[in-house]
Amino acid sequence: MHICHNPNCGRPLPAHLVAHPKAWFALPKSYRDAIWQNYRTGQERDKQPSIEYRAVLVDCISFWQEHGTKC
Repeated sequence: MHICHNPNCGRPLPAHLVAHPKAWFALPKSYRDAIWQNYRTGQERDKQPSIEYRAVLVDCISFWQEHGTKC
């Protein structure tokens, strides 16, 4: 478990998920696709996501902040 990456949430969710479904599907499809494109199996266990994955995650967080997206 970890805390949802959506800064407007703060609730826990399984470690392999980025955000709760409402926030996830609020993201543009290009962001969701980029997350999956840069995801590496096991990164949630070893805490070593790629630089590319982290950069896309920063974009997702910015999107949620700008749009006030709730979970």
